[in-house]
Amino acid sequence: MKRPLLFLRVIVMVLFIGFTTLPVSAANSSGLTLTPRRDYILNPGQSTPSTLPVTNLNSKLSLTLTLRVIDFTFLNSTGTPKLIVNQNTPQTSWSIKPFITLPSTVTLGPEASKDIPINVSVPSNQTPGSYYGAVEYVAAGTDDSSVNLNASGVSLVFLTVTGQAHQSMSLQKVGAYQTDSSAIGGHYVSFATSAPNEIGYTLKNNGNLVESPIGSVTVTPAYGKNTINISNINRNNESALIGQARLFTTCVNNQKKVLIFYNSPVVTNYCAKPHVTIGHNNIKLDIFYGQAGDTTREITGIASFWYVPWWFIFSGLGVIVAIVLGFTILIIKIRRALNIESPDEETEEEEE
Repeated sequence: MKRPLLFLRVIVMVLFIGFTTLPVSAANSSGLTLTPRRDYILNPGQSTPSTLPVTNLNSKLSLTLTLRVIDFTFLNSTGTPKLIVNQNTPQTSWSIKPFITLPSTVTLGPEASKDIPINVSVPSNQTPGSYYGAVEYVAAGTDDSSVNLNASGVSLVFLTVTGQAHQSMSLQKVGAYQTDSSAIGGHYVSFATSAPNEIGYTLKNNGNLVESPIGSVTVTPAYGKNTINISNINRNNESALIGQARLFTTCVNNQKKVLIFYNSPVVTNYCAKPHVTIGHNNIKLDIFYGQAGDTTREITGIASFWYVPWWFIFSGLGVIVAIVLGFTILIIKIRRALNIESPDEETEEEEE
C-alpha cells in the first residue's frame, strides 16, 4: 500500500499546489482543462499582461465561467492548500488580490478553448516578498442548467516582488520517515523494523518569501561502508508557504517511472526498496535556500535511527535461547560427570 499512497500524494501536490510544471491536460477535471499554476516576478511599479488558458471538455454543453480571486493558506505540514472561499474572511497579508485584474465571466462553447486575460500590476511602493492566491472558476451551463460542480477548479497564482525581502527558515526536525495512511501521509521514526523508504525534514518559513529549498542528505551506517548519498532532496520543487512549518520528504532510493495521465505521459518519482544497513545509521542534512540574486543561506542538521528488521530480532533471540539452552545442558552434563549432589541430598544423608 505504500507506493499507491506515495503516488497519490505526488498527484495531489502537483494538481493543487502545482510546484512542478505539467502539461496542461494533467490538470483536467471532468469539465475543464486549467492551468495549474502561474508564476510572476515583477519589480515595484511594474505590470505585465498575461493569460490563463482554459478549455471546455464538454462536447455538447456551453459553459459560462464565473471568475474570482481568492486567498489560500496551508492545510497542514503537507503541500495541500486550504482555499479561503468565504468572502467575509479578512484578506491575508500575502494576498495577491490587490495586484490582479481579470474578467468576472467568460463563456466557452462545447470543446472550445480560450485565453482568459489577466493583468498583474505592482504598486511602486510595494514591499518586496511573495504574494499569492487562486483564480477560482465556477461553471454553469448556458441553457439555465444547474451549476456543474465537476466543471470547477482553481489556478494558483504566485507573485514575487523583487527587492530585499525577509528570508528566514529554521529546521524543526530531520529523521527517517515512514509512509502511512495518516492525513500527512507518514511519520518520523527513530527505530524501524522495516527499512525507512524516505528521509524527512520539517522547515519553518519565518520570512515573507515563498521558499523552495535545495540540498543533499547523507545516510551513513555506524558499521560498514554502505553510505547512501541523496543529491537532490527536493525533486518536485516543492515550497514552504509564508508562516508554514512544511514537511519535505526525499526517497532513500529514488526511481522514475512514466505514467499515462489523461492521455499524456507524466514522469514521476517513486520510492523503490531502499538498501539500508542493519543497525545504527546517521543522517546528515545540508540545505540551501534564497532568492535568485540574493545571498544563499544554509541550514544543516543531523539525526540518527536504528534499523533492526524482525527477522534479525528473531534470529538474535534464537541465538540467545540456543546459547542459554546449550550452557544449561553443559552444566547438567558436568554435574553428572562429577557426580555432584545437591545440598538437599547431602542434608538428608547426614540426618540418617
